[in-house]
Amino acid sequence: MKKSKIWIFFTVIAVITAVILGYNLFNQKKAYATTKENDYNKAFYAVVDYVQNVKTYLAKSMVSKTAEHGAEMLTHVWRESNLAQSYLGMLPIESQELENTEKFLNQVSEYSYSLSRKNIEGEGITDEEINKLKELYNYSNDLANTLNEMSTELNNGTLKWDDLI
Repeated sequence: MKKSKIWIFFTVIAVITAVILGYNLFNQKKAYATTKENDYNKAFYAVVDYVQNVKTYLAKSMVSKTAEHGAEMLTHVWRESNLAQSYLGMLPIESQELENTEKFLNQVSEYSYSLSRKNIEGEGITDEEINKLKELYNYSNDLANTLNEMSTELNNGTLKWDDLI
């Protein structure tokens, strides 16, 4: 009789321990999911901001009156596009759109850097280069609009990160 009471006592302790451990694991999983979601949101909104900055600096570079100001604006484009690429790499999205965005950011980074160097060395920007900047600006405007739509969908809950993975 005494052995069965000890066995029941240890069984109850084991069940209570299992329930407590299960509850803790559930809470840890939930906290991890929240942290992961927050990290994705932080990276995504950083990309949105940097792409918006790229668009703004591209517009400013096209209307710059002096080579120094143009070089400064193009340097900002270069920096902002590189930062956007860094944060883009933190997102879990693997799609053609993301690949195109990465290619665009790389292209605008390289091109703005080369034009910036050209301005610093005192060479002017040609009409053909201004037209290329306009093309990049138009693409950055489309990209910013697309990212803003995604932002709205993330905010209102119609789009979740798990849907994009």
